[in-house]
Amino acid sequence: WRAVGDASAPSVVGGADARVLVTRIFAREHLPVYEQRGYAVFDDDGPMPRAELLRHCAGKEGIVCALSDRIDREFLDACGPSLKVISTMSVGVDHIDVAECKRRGVKIGHTPEVLTDTTAELAASLVLAVNRRIPECVAAVKTGEWSTWKPEWLLGRDIKDSVVGIVGLGRIGQAFAKIMQGFGPAEIVYAGRSRKPDVEAALGSNVRFVADFHEFLS
Repeated sequence: WRAVGDASAPSVVGGADARVLVTRIFAREHLPVYEQRGYAVFDDDGPMPRAELLRHCAGKEGIVCALSDRIDREFLDACGPSLKVISTMSVGVDHIDVAECKRRGVKIGHTPEVLTDTTAELAASLVLAVNRRIPECVAAVKTGEWSTWKPEWLLGRDIKDSVVGIVGLGRIGQAFAKIMQGFGPAEIVYAGRSRKPDVEAALGSNVRFVADFHEFLS
């Protein structure tokens, strides 16, 4: 295996008779498992070049891929009739021709809901960073602008008693709303295709649906 930081060109590691192709290194602690099971693995954590992907997928029974790998008819043709299953490290399957896989009897595995809380936390961190002007504060420290306390310097805004807006109250939107409730906003307003009374009741009495998107933005 190439060492981390190795500038040499990555290649596929594993025997030619491997039945499973892993299109990138997802986690280096998994390498012994790959070796033990005889998987063919693209020795890099970046995307596998398309030409290499089409060449090395031939004859494989299983493909472990990511959302950057386009699993279309060309790819499925290159794999041949031996392909039985595709496992993608992604919540969505937009990069996979699901209908074509179904027609060929190829099963698809993915990872639904694993990033719901992660994405909600990231959204919350961005809200805090903007409201508290964190990037500006960091830049001021790095440039030496920060000297002593000043009453109005880099003042931010509270989430408490504010109005928080959410476009779409799906799984991630709901998880984000739960985080925001911890800061005590006056109201959480959401827009979407339809109202969700049960979700509103679960999140709190200060959650309100706005049908008109222009009203939501105002």
